[in-house]
Amino acid sequence: MLIARNKAGELVAALKAKKQEEYHCPVCQKPVCLKQGQKQRTHFAHQREHCCKIVTEGETNEHIAGKNWLHQRLENSQLEVYLPQLKQRPDLLVNKTTVEFQCSVLDLSRLKARTKNYQSFHYQPWWIVGQRFIPQQQLSQLQKAFCYWQQTAYLWHLDTAAKQLRLYYLANWDFNRGYQWQCQNVAENTNLTSYTSHVSSLTSNKFYWRNAAYKRFLRQRLFQRQPRFLRLQHFFYQRNSHILDLPFWCYSSSRYHFFFEHELLLLRFLYLRNNNCQQWIKDLSQLKWQWDFPLVSQKIILKEIYLECQRLSGREKESFLPPKKGSCDSIESNRRG
Repeated sequence: MLIARNKAGELVAALKAKKQEEYHCPVCQKPVCLKQGQKQRTHFAHQREHCCKIVTEGETNEHIAGKNWLHQRLENSQLEVYLPQLKQRPDLLVNKTTVEFQCSVLDLSRLKARTKNYQSFHYQPWWIVGQRFIPQQQLSQLQKAFCYWQQTAYLWHLDTAAKQLRLYYLANWDFNRGYQWQCQNVAENTNLTSYTSHVSSLTSNKFYWRNAAYKRFLRQRLFQRQPRFLRLQHFFYQRNSHILDLPFWCYSSSRYHFFFEHELLLLRFLYLRNNNCQQWIKDLSQLKWQWDFPLVSQKIILKEIYLECQRLSGREKESFLPPKKGSCDSIESNRRG
């Protein structure tokens, strides 16, 4: 950690701390040591016999350097402020925005719980990831959980070696090649406090996609008896249908493949079986799916998918009736690799 209290009770930054003085953790009040050296960034660390209820994991040089860099760039930011009501301590606090620079792996359930806790107290969580989480053609569910959404998925990354904040945003998803990303550097003179302005114009690129080619891809995977596609076909078989017998529009490309990939076919199939959004949502909830995207509104995405189905199927004249409050809460993203 980068902040500790001295004997007078004052908060002192690690870079300004003196080796001979005593310091204590602002959260648990137990003694901490000032760590300095050529191979490690200057920081405070708990003594081995002491375990803090908030600071429970070691910090990497990348994490320490990133917090210092963000603190210098973010106007009116505070380092490691403990929020007693939440029992959490974000890396930085800027008014009602909690900034978390994540460099190490953490459990998805913990990420969701921390994010939900911030949001329930009306804080806006801003997750920025380190080198480990740079998006690739294939993504883990944890990588996807760090993504935000504004017309397309996007993710914030801080390269501490280059001292550069970057914005990765999804260009497209292809059933053969996976995810394709574009990267945009955030200029040094940009006011990061108003960071949302950087994503207002992001859009997915148009790319080559053929519905017939996607059907052939699905047929090949079924012929090869790949488990994921057999599970998909089993869903259709139980409902007296087949994954290859859907209307042609169901095999169209969609920016919502980011959330569901091939399982988007299930949502489109259930749309065909229902006359209204209420019934569609009810059928989805019976699948007992869990929403694993804590930074994206599930209700907004489901509404957009329903409207996309209306447009693709030529039923746009139908009115959209929003689902009842709480009816989306039990839906899961049944995504399996």
